[in-house]
Amino acid sequence: MTAPLEAAQRIAGHADSRTTKLYDRRGQKVLLENMERIRY
Repeated sequence: MTAPLEAAQRIAGHADSRTTKLYDRRGQKVLLENMERIRY
């Protein structure tokens, strides 16, 4: 289930929805190999 962009905008504290859209990655496929490259 995906939350509406407006909810994410409120949580992030963005005044403009265009800012939130810059961070919207819902349409991108996440590859396991890319996730494994992230180091904490």
